[in-house]
Amino acid sequence: MKYLDKIICIVIVPCLLLLSGCWDQVEIELRATVVGLAIDQADHHEIEEDYITHPEYRLENIEGLYKITAQLAVPGQVALGPEEGGTGGSVDDNVWVVEGYGYTIGAALQSIQQKLAHELFFGHLQVIIVSDATAKEGLADIDDYFQRRNEIRRTIWLAISKGDAATTMAVSPKLEQIPAIYLSTTLDHAVELGKFPEKRLGDFWINQKSLGEEAMLPYIEIDDNNIRIGGMAYFKGTKLINMIEPYQVVIYNAVTGFNPSGANIMFPIEDGHVLAMSRHRDVDYQIELDNGRPKIDVHVSVHAEIREKSDAIELNRAEDVERLNQQTEKIMEKDTKLFLQQMQQEQTDVFGFGEQVRARLPEYWDTHVQTNTNWQQLFSQITINVNYDINFDRIGIKSD
Repeated sequence: MKYLDKIICIVIVPCLLLLSGCWDQVEIELRATVVGLAIDQADHHEIEEDYITHPEYRLENIEGLYKITAQLAVPGQVALGPEEGGTGGSVDDNVWVVEGYGYTIGAALQSIQQKLAHELFFGHLQVIIVSDATAKEGLADIDDYFQRRNEIRRTIWLAISKGDAATTMAVSPKLEQIPAIYLSTTLDHAVELGKFPEKRLGDFWINQKSLGEEAMLPYIEIDDNNIRIGGMAYFKGTKLINMIEPYQVVIYNAVTGFNPSGANIMFPIEDGHVLAMSRHRDVDYQIELDNGRPKIDVHVSVHAEIREKSDAIELNRAEDVERLNQQTEKIMEKDTKLFLQQMQQEQTDVFGFGEQVRARLPEYWDTHVQTNTNWQQLFSQITINVNYDINFDRIGIKSD
């Protein structure tokens, strides 16, 4: 009997464990599924009636004023998973937009919750848009709240908008079912096409904690009822500093060796102009001490192709292509030098050179740098040389 008891236990106990798999399930119809959030600054008159999480007199040490706009997916209208079937329809049919106000992020979301019958669910959140005015004040409150929510995926997009974030998030082509999903898809495809680096919510949080690299986020703006990717927004700590132009994003991708490539850049050369597209990048860093400070030499190798050129430019001979290689290399080196000078003047290392120094010169870092603040000051003083090796191995086919 003892042997039989052991067999029964071996069979039954695992089965009991399997029975507990759905103990916390919630039907999708009982969830308020948030697919997009827009965070803007609020006015006192907008917020004065929304004392949800505290009485009015507890406001002496609270400085924030937030307006949060949530896009909620209407159950059964939009496919949120592989087994769900959307029925199409207009944006108004598929999305329910709810606003909330608060002196903190949590209070503003609680204001939204007070207007809903079901609990807010962030498991399908696609994108968070923050206005540039809010980002300049700092994203510390936003970081703190969402880092504590276990259902928030680190792979979602956090983006900075020019002007009102709620207006930006509402923009969507007529054929798209949900604006927030359209925004997320636009950013996904921009990374796949090599337009800008993959800087998602989790990357932003990691860079904020980094000792030798500042954080960046996509910068978007409205362009005639559509979304335009206006470059990258860069930070010092949690506060927005400035924007990187789209052509500077190409330089950033080259210096950091980001692939896939695919961005186009115009080169004015002696006989006219050339529109080139990078196909692949490789980068090599050489870091050594020079007069007691790090010296960084960066070699960037780019394989590119011609997408357009002026009629006066000849590319029929190998020496013509080689001359084009040399001319574009000089232009890229000049533009990169100007970009680096801008970043060094602002003491903002978006390239992650500090992490390279920390990895390759650990004893120097531990003795002379140690902190992010010290690296920002040192970054503005060190020598950084970037040289390019550009090869146009595809010049295209044209019938004259």
